[in-house]
Amino acid sequence: MPITVAWGNREQNIINLTLEGTWAWNEYDTAANAISVLLSGANSSVDLVIDFRSDHVPDNAVKHIEEGYLFFWHPRMRFTILVGVKGFIRTLLIRFVQTYPGRVQQLLFAGTLENAHVLLAKRSKQRLVTL
Repeated sequence: MPITVAWGNREQNIINLTLEGTWAWNEYDTAANAISVLLSGANSSVDLVIDFRSDHVPDNAVKHIEEGYLFFWHPRMRFTILVGVKGFIRTLLIRFVQTYPGRVQQLLFAGTLENAHVLLAKRSKQRLVTL
């Protein structure tokens, strides 16, 4: 399966979205809906880790980026960690940031999944200290 969505931990405050191989927008839309369902059932803030194992992007990417996705604006959504961003995906993210500049602080970048989880742990500790 080229796109998978699953809880990233047993506390259910991290969602993993993995994109592998060749995928289509309808598959991404299905994954986005699954993320929205998980967020709606969450009891606390949730972070999203997007693992770009594939640098494949279907046609009409700019249109999809401009439309945005409801899960990104869900009140439970906290950080979005982007793992392995390169090539055209990086260009799309620049477009996203230009379209939604208020969301820049919500985006974080990591080279590996392990680094993404370390970054989230650090952010959570910082948040606890500042509360």
